[in-house]
Amino acid sequence: MYLKSLVLVAFLSGCSAWYGDRNPQGNSDMSQVAEGGQDLAQAAVDGGADLALDNTPPTVSLAVTPMHVTAAGNLSFVATVSSAHAITEVKLFGSGVAIGTLDAPAYSATSPITAADNGVAHFMVTATDELGNVGSSASVTVTVEIGTTPTSSVSFVAADSPVRVNTGTAVALATPAGIQANDFLIAFVDVQETSANNSVTAPNGWTLLGGYPIHNGAHSPYIIPATENQGTWVYYKFAGASEPSPATFMLGTTGETRAAMIAYRGVKLAAPIHDKAGFGYYGEDASQNFTAGNTTLATGLEVDIVDTAQTDRATFTVTPNEPWLSERLNTGESADGLNLIVQDQPISFNVYLGPSIQNMQSPANITDEFDFTATTLVLAEQ
Repeated sequence: MYLKSLVLVAFLSGCSAWYGDRNPQGNSDMSQVAEGGQDLAQAAVDGGADLALDNTPPTVSLAVTPMHVTAAGNLSFVATVSSAHAITEVKLFGSGVAIGTLDAPAYSATSPITAADNGVAHFMVTATDELGNVGSSASVTVTVEIGTTPTSSVSFVAADSPVRVNTGTAVALATPAGIQANDFLIAFVDVQETSANNSVTAPNGWTLLGGYPIHNGAHSPYIIPATENQGTWVYYKFAGASEPSPATFMLGTTGETRAAMIAYRGVKLAAPIHDKAGFGYYGEDASQNFTAGNTTLATGLEVDIVDTAQTDRATFTVTPNEPWLSERLNTGESADGLNLIVQDQPISFNVYLGPSIQNMQSPANITDEFDFTATTLVLAEQ
């Protein structure tokens, strides 16, 4: 843009001199032409000044796949850049050090990764436009655990026998066998809300997880039929020296309910839940990978809880997305699609992934919907 302005000014200056040679006496017409040329020249300069004042940096984002590496292979980097001006360079940084550029127009690159790279790396990109403005992406954390198995001092103790209440307002959950004082108890209560949102009242000592209950169907534009509206409550507490059994949870109105209680040992007494994520889904997707995230906890245990909602037939499966994931509870999907599943896995290098949920309808995307709520808890260890 600057070059065009400079060329335009030089051209207009040359025109003025040429007309002067042909008209040594000058005339008003030529003066007007000269004045017009000066106006155009000034406009070009002003335009260049306006251009120089545009200091809006490019908007940049970076996607890196995979974010959790457990086998040797390649990392893929793709940057998305938006700018009002031409982009002259997109530069990739790894842990603060420039490691290469991403070529236009896709702004993508790949890099081999091996066990020698085990650990955590933070990647970002910068994009520079033709005016020198620089925009930066957010940092993306990649965890490499090739040939390693994460460990945690948090251990699974037991799960009680799941309860299904077809009618009524009382849900009694037995305390899991073999628990000790300070074991961490998690109770999840899933209510089929056939006419309106229900409510749950927990026994003394239980705390409702922040952000709950989750109601499925958070995704517009789907409209939830009343018969498919479920709510999931997640409660927790530390076991006392003598824990009463059962723990009875009360519903505000009669509703079909499924519930279970599980216990873990070695959980930190202060702030036991280090991180969490919750998701309610209603749609027709063939598959759904639920959540992925990072936590500042170096090691701990991830607990994934999935409640599938009522449909016309059994349609769901929850599949391992890590080799070290253990299934602790699976009620087995009923003919109407209802199921409760609990899986857990140790985390290390600050990563949790959540469960992989698949719609097993055949053919996929048929009219009975893909319906569930899912919860991921990251338990801090003592």
